Order: sequence, then C-alpha cells, then structure tokens
Amino acid sequence: MSERKKGTSIRPLARVLDRIDRPTWLIDAEGRLAYLSAACQTWLGVDPEDLLGCATTLSHDGEIPSPSPSPSTAEAGLSATQRSGLATQLAAPLGLLENGQAHSRVTPISKGQKRPAQDVLFIALDEHATQVLAIAGHPLPGSQQADQQLAIQLENELKTWRQKLPPFSQLPITLGTSPSAGRLQRQLLLASASYEHLLFVGPSGCGSESMVRAIRQHRLQKLGNHSKPDSDVQRRADLDSPLIVVDGGLMDAELLEATLAPMTDRLRESPSSVATVVLRDLEQMPLVAQSRFDQICDLFAERLFIAALSRKSFPQLQAENQLTPSLAAKLGVFQIEVESLADRAADLPLIATAILQRRRSQGEGRAERFNREAMEAILIYPWPRNFQELEETVRHAIRNCQGPAILLEHLPLAIRSYRPPDPSNPQSRLLHLDESLQKMERQLILKAIDQADGNRAEAARNLGISRGRLLRRLQEFEEAPES
Repeated sequence: MSERKKGTSIRPLARVLDRIDRPTWLIDAEGRLAYLSAACQTWLGVDPEDLLGCATTLSHDGEIPSPSPSPSTAEAGLSATQRSGLATQLAAPLGLLENGQAHSRVTPISKGQKRPAQDVLFIALDEHATQVLAIAGHPLPGSQQADQQLAIQLENELKTWRQKLPPFSQLPITLGTSPSAGRLQRQLLLASASYEHLLFVGPSGCGSESMVRAIRQHRLQKLGNHSKPDSDVQRRADLDSPLIVVDGGLMDAELLEATLAPMTDRLRESPSSVATVVLRDLEQMPLVAQSRFDQICDLFAERLFIAALSRKSFPQLQAENQLTPSLAAKLGVFQIEVESLADRAADLPLIATAILQRRRSQGEGRAERFNREAMEAILIYPWPRNFQELEETVRHAIRNCQGPAILLEHLPLAIRSYRPPDPSNPQSRLLHLDESLQKMERQLILKAIDQADGNRAEAARNLGISRGRLLRRLQEFEEAPES
C-alpha cells in the first residue's frame, strides 16, 4: 500500500463534523483556530470564518493577541479585540498534557453578549497536547479530580478578567474579587483615562512600578489614537516617550539634574515629546532635591508626568514634613493605595495562577497549575516582600517542577515550611539568631543616626557602610517595625 499523502485536506473530516449539531473546533500546534464547525455559528453568533487563524493562547508578553480585523469582521461590527477575546475563550483547559483529555464549561462572550454555556470535551491529538479537538455537548464527569476542577475554575476566571481589564490584563497584581482588588481596578482605569500626576502608596514589592508602566502605555496609546493635526494632543503623543526612574533616597539636587539630563534634553529638542518620571521612595527624598525636581517639572508643564511611589500616605508625608508644598500640590490630586498581599488572601489563587500562565506562555517550564497543597501554602504565607516575592516563588517552582502540576515540594523552603504562630501560646514564638541580630543592627543604626544629628550620610560613614545600604536597612525597619 502506498504511503498516505502528507497534507491531506481537512475537508472530508469537516464535512462529517458539519453534519452534527454540536459545536466543534480544532486548535493547531501554534494554538490557533484551524477549523470551526457550522454549529459554532449558531452558538457564538459570528461567522466561523472570521475566527480562523485567531490565537487561543496568550502572546509571549502575556497579553491577548490583537489580530488585524478582516473585512468581514469589520462589516459585522466585530472588532479585533472582540475577535481575539472570543478566540481565547475557546482555548484548551489545563490537564490535557497530563491526561490526554479534559473537560471545561465554556461560556463565550460575543459582541458584548454572553452566549449559552456548553460543556466541552477537549482531546489531545498528539503526545505534547499542542493539537486539540474540542467537541461541545459532553457533560463534565463527576469523578474529575478536585485539583483540576480548581485549576479550570481559576482558568475561566482569568479569561473573564482579561475581558474586563484589557489595559491591565498583563498585570496579575490587579486581579481579584476582594474589595481591595475592586478599588485598585477602578483607580487604575481612572488613572489611565486621565493625565494627572500619580501618587502610589504601598509597601515595598507591591508592584506599583509595573502599574505605572501599564498606565503610561495606555495613556500614550490613547494620545496616539485620538491625535488630530496641530492639536495639543498630537503635540504630546510621542509613543517613543522616555521613562526615567529616580531613586529618591539617593538623590541630591546635583545628582538629580544629572539623572534627568537625557530626558530634559530630549524634551527641549522635540516639542512633541512627552516623558514620565517614576520617583521611588518619595518619603526619603531630601526636600532640596524635591524643590529642584519641582522646578524641572514646571519647565515642561503638561509634557512631563510624575508617578511617585511611597510607603507613606499623602497626609503622613505632609504631617511629617517630608513633602514640599509645590510638589504636594502636584501629587495630592490622585492617590492610589496598593495593599499588601497579606491583606488580599482571597485574591492569591487568581494572582498566582496568572503569574504561572504568563510565564508558561513565555516558554518557561511545563507546569500549568498548582495542586491543592501548594495553593494552601501560598494562602497562609504572609508574603513580607509582597508581589515581588510571589513572582520569585512561582519562578522557583517552575524551575523545580517537571510535570503539569506544581506540588508543595516545588515551593521554596521558607514557604512550604511556614506555620502561622499560635496567638494563644506565648511560647510558640521563639527568639531566633537572625531576629536577635536584626534587633541589634537596628539599635546600632538608630544610635548612629542620632549621634550624627539625623545626617544619614555621616551615620553611614561612622558605621563603615554605604549610604545606600543604610537607607535600605531603614526601609526594612519601617516595613517590619520592632516588636
């Protein structure tokens, strides 16, 4: 018998699948929709041809891909964003690589309308589960493992959030259903729609800087999309706008000018340029440096946006005389409070899963979910370094995990061995060597600052350490006050 010709047409199979009344589709090795049956049109409310070639998975930067709309989609009123969003809702769920098949309940949103839910069976067509056949109308089995049910539930929630928060879909820290998450989401959407200077208040490692970058990108895209000839908007709409990060605690007036010189030169040379300055550790920035920074901002008026990061609220900064009046006038309009992860335990499963999915879409590891024990350890850990520590934890687990599920043993030792202290037992909190050394170091540093009359540079010299190290230790003391 002659060898079967490679590249045989899909048409005979398509004709068979088109005769059944269950929506059916194929996902190719690149994660794109290669076929949708005729029944998909009734279910989704769009022509299946309009979705062919659309990616069902996230792009490598963690965002929903945005294809160029075809003429038919434009005539039908289906935008490129809607087309991409609908395709991602048809993606294969977790568990395929492990079992060869998986079930999921799919409730697509088409043209802003929720379509009827369908229980879908996904079947892997190759050993790597990259090519997938999906057939709707198969009820979920009652014996499905609890870990996989949790993973699928989180996967579906993530798809919903990516539709609700497209400007911030690549930022896991913004996800969740807690009151804190809801307030943060609303504030970020308002900030991205305005052109006010911003003050982010939150603990170290809370992800404020990544939020600033997302807001900046959204603002610039908005300026570019709505620019008109000879308008002020067009004058500011330079998508190649510089972003400068300034460490407030390390700045004096002279160093500040040198740091900002490339940005100020560009703004002088190009009247259409805009710029963003991320001002870290605002509460540690000397008042003299703040005054010079404020003068530089006034030179370029609306072409320079400030995003200041602080661990103290605006009222605290003013009460403790850590903010000049002129800079306070700029930063007092829009304050965004970012709470610690310890106060957002309900959001942790969604945030951790989003980080894992983003890294998996970038080609890191094979892990696609957390098992229940690993997720429980993530929930009870207090996350003293917040989002930054959670990112490091997921990256560590991905490197250690060789299968589809991250287990407890794949997490860092500090997290998998953590046990919450028993408040009813005063003996449960033992004094450790590290804790004793930290307490002694705190006392030495505070004494040196007092002897130097508050001059931190002189205190650092007397202690034989750099000023930067001294400032970092003071920051850690503020985040973990002495008991």
